[in-house]
Amino acid sequence: MRIFSGIMKWFLATSTWVKALWWLAASQIVYFTMLWVTIPAIQNKANGMKIFDLMFVGYSPQYVASFLDTIGEEGRRLYLMHQIPLDLIYPSLMAITGALFIALFSNTINRRLGVIMFVPIFGAVFDYLENIMVAVMLFSFPDVPEPIVMIASVSTFFKTVLDTLYLVLLMVLLFIFIYKMMRGKGKIERGGMKVN
Repeated sequence: MRIFSGIMKWFLATSTWVKALWWLAASQIVYFTMLWVTIPAIQNKANGMKIFDLMFVGYSPQYVASFLDTIGEEGRRLYLMHQIPLDLIYPSLMAITGALFIALFSNTINRRLGVIMFVPIFGAVFDYLENIMVAVMLFSFPDVPEPIVMIASVSTFFKTVLDTLYLVLLMVLLFIFIYKMMRGKGKIERGGMKVN
């Protein structure tokens, strides 16, 4: 628990808007590179099948075998050499970006809400586990062990759940933050009118 408390206190103490925006920019560059370049390149070879990252409720050993066979050797190379390296960078960028913004909002709303930053952090942990298992599947094709598929599938599911929860909570914090800022501005303006 001390480690988690230390992480939360560090983000609450050191987060700035400049840092958060820089990390956001970096994460979005990587995200849109995957979305517009690497993922379409793989899916162009998949005959309509989705890559594992986009199978939000998981996938079966049969789906994995069919997908890896359908994309062929070139598709598997693209997945391993282009998509996976980017997807090893993105989870950390997303988690740090989320932690920074949650810390900034929590400093204004209620510092105890800083605990929410562990939602994107744990989402990143499952993302990394998913990526490692997908790399193992790519290396081991055509003899992909079923336990590896199961771990990858469960990791994809929990990553999706946590990332979705993180975005919902971030939007809620943003709205509360804006409300408090507007309310505080209104009080200052009314106080100024009284003085005059």
